[in-house]
Amino acid sequence: MSSLDGQQTYSTDDVAHKADLSTPLHHGFIRYVPSDDLSLHIRNSLPAKNDRPFVYVPVGYCHRNKDFAQRILSALHLKLPNMVIVTTETTGSTEEQQGAYRVQNLASHPVAKDWTEQHVQGVLTAKVGRLLESVVESSIEVGAWIVPDCPRRRNAAAQIVCEAIPSTSPSNVVAMGLIGLGEDEEDVLFKKSLDESKVPVGSPVMSVSQLVYDVGLKDGAPCPALTHLVMFESPEERKIFRQELLDLVPDYLVAFGNITEDAMRNVFENAKSGSPVVLLKHTGKRIDSLCKMFRHVNTHIAVSGESNTRIPPIQGEDSDLVKLFLNTWPASYNSKTIVLADPLIMNESALQKRLLAAITAAFDLKSGGIDMRLSKRKVLDYAWSLQKICNQHSKRKKSLAEGVHVQLVTCTLLSIIASILYEKVYSGGGGEAKTNVQTFVYLLTILLPLYITSLKQESNEGVAMANWTAFKIAATKIESEVLKFRCQVGPYRVEEKTEIALHRPVHAFAVKIKSIYSSVSKGNLAEDAIVIPSDFWAFDANAPAMAPIVSGDGAKAIPPNSVQVPLTIKYSKGASFESHVTNAQTEVAPLKSSDGVEVTCPEQEPLTGNYASYNATSFNSGATKSYIDFVEPSLSAGKTTPANNKYGSTEGVGGYDEEMPATNAVKSDDDESTDSSACFVDDRYCPIKADNYIELRMQHAMLKKADQIKKMAARNKRLNSAIKMITIGSGATAALSLQWAVPIVLGITASLMSGQQFRAYPSRIDAGNAMVMKLNELKLWWMSLSMYQKQLPHNKDKLILSAEEIIATEMGSSFGV
Repeated sequence: MSSLDGQQTYSTDDVAHKADLSTPLHHGFIRYVPSDDLSLHIRNSLPAKNDRPFVYVPVGYCHRNKDFAQRILSALHLKLPNMVIVTTETTGSTEEQQGAYRVQNLASHPVAKDWTEQHVQGVLTAKVGRLLESVVESSIEVGAWIVPDCPRRRNAAAQIVCEAIPSTSPSNVVAMGLIGLGEDEEDVLFKKSLDESKVPVGSPVMSVSQLVYDVGLKDGAPCPALTHLVMFESPEERKIFRQELLDLVPDYLVAFGNITEDAMRNVFENAKSGSPVVLLKHTGKRIDSLCKMFRHVNTHIAVSGESNTRIPPIQGEDSDLVKLFLNTWPASYNSKTIVLADPLIMNESALQKRLLAAITAAFDLKSGGIDMRLSKRKVLDYAWSLQKICNQHSKRKKSLAEGVHVQLVTCTLLSIIASILYEKVYSGGGGEAKTNVQTFVYLLTILLPLYITSLKQESNEGVAMANWTAFKIAATKIESEVLKFRCQVGPYRVEEKTEIALHRPVHAFAVKIKSIYSSVSKGNLAEDAIVIPSDFWAFDANAPAMAPIVSGDGAKAIPPNSVQVPLTIKYSKGASFESHVTNAQTEVAPLKSSDGVEVTCPEQEPLTGNYASYNATSFNSGATKSYIDFVEPSLSAGKTTPANNKYGSTEGVGGYDEEMPATNAVKSDDDESTDSSACFVDDRYCPIKADNYIELRMQHAMLKKADQIKKMAARNKRLNSAIKMITIGSGATAALSLQWAVPIVLGITASLMSGQQFRAYPSRIDAGNAMVMKLNELKLWWMSLSMYQKQLPHNKDKLILSAEEIIATEMGSSFGV
């Protein structure tokens, strides 16, 4: 160990593992120590070791290693989060930021028109803090990280957001600071301090870098509220890592305060890519300018009805950046991903509700334009046709496999009977056939063993069973891939709403379907002609997936070969999803299969679900039907009381009180409800949401399998009873001196046992019960998620991919695969 200015430093002689010297990553700790003039209250609130772990990334590391992001996070003992909250860069201290809070047109504001500017400023300061606290708290619940764009002490936005982390939050909360060290004096001195304490990753840290903890300092040092730090020797590599992190994890941007022009560009880029953006109005001039821009665009799109039209300029707008944004406005813009929050009007629960709607819109199903929907329709048409081919061949192979088994069992039993008759016919005779019956029995004793030998050889080879298995599993796999593609999960997820991103899953789906069908179209068709459906080449661009579904009376109708699935949430307002949903406020049709048979949902059966039913009118008739009813869940709100509100109560600021009508009664264009109600109509082509997938696939699979298990259990019980009774009968025949009938009775018993073994009822019942239980466990897990968690792509992937794997595994185990 060596010492520099009284501080312990690291020596290469103390390396525990010399192999660690080959890694370019270093790590260490930064400790915040109180300054001399810090108040006693703050000094006592600091922990004894106020340390922050950091990783030091040298120049070129991100270019040399493809998995640089995973390596850096592993050095911090972290895994990728479920979501990332990004804040924009601002200028000025926290006090300067809050001092700039004001309403530009105070006289026209629906709430603050009679307030003084000082009163407005006080209310905005309190409400902005509480809204941020609510957003951070709800995001932390789903495992989100906070990643400020500029995590230095001079950045007020980073400081305010990090301080909004509730003190009661779990210990695994991550507020990560990504700092690129430049050439200015502050960064040079800071880098020198890091060099004195950092060591190679994997080696013990022998010293720490110390920073003064003083809320009054506004320098380039990291914010004390951060929990983890990544120091980049090159600012360019900081941008590379940040972009990689945001590409790997869903994110949303929170912008408020006196943001910079670079922050305005970041807001626009997020809007272009479809990521959610939250703008807190009245917190800065540039924020208000962006809010005005988005309202202008939303109004123009609502009036014109098209999102790809040219956006006209804003009268009186003097910002060159806003003019540039309007001139380059993206055609894929989704207004639902932008939250324009007025702190004077919107309360915490309303903001969480709007944020949830924005996250849903950002990560929801993306269908693209008419050309993309046409491409999806074509590739799905071919997939369904190939699945139909596999099902038809599966039925053929099933008949062949069952035919071989039935013939083998029947001929074996007939051979036994013929042998008994032969012995009875020729017993005591001269051994010559004297009648046609005797001749027929004599020929059976010769021909049946020969035919049984050929059948046994064919059965042992198992060609028919293997072909049946291959085509049945291929049909199941194709159906599974179709559902994954329609749900846009796994390899079929659309990352952003661009033509290239939308086409990539279509290509991956086509390749996957081709590989599945190619695996059975060669060896398994050696002795059979390929079956091509009559409608294989049929394709109609005006089919239900491409055009609105309209019945003769002008109402939207259900397309043929469709399944109608009632949604589980009912609201007061109706909205359509593409052309595949119908407005269903009071009229809901029952669940139907493709052949028109109504599928009912029982009230409560073991392992099949618990649903309350109530009456509603059918689409197609006046008959009373039953469908699933679900009461709208109450959205979680960030509850803040004066006791735990770190921003203080606003009751004493000019007489303002949080329960006044300003937080609930006033409704503006920034607080519109995003609730919608619809009845999902499955036409085998339209996109499927996760909740609809549960009803359409999982519940249907559980009910169908439960019915099959019931039938198999009954048949298996009857077979066991028959085998027992016939076995007892063989003893009775022996007791009655009917020894000649004993082989026949035993042959019948062996035939029944052979059929039981061929059907494999016990293993299939066990596999079916396991499937139903696992699907129920998966559904219960999904139901336990919060509204935010259900919108995260990785949770949707887990639900749908796991369910498809469970169904495919059960199908394979039924055939012994």
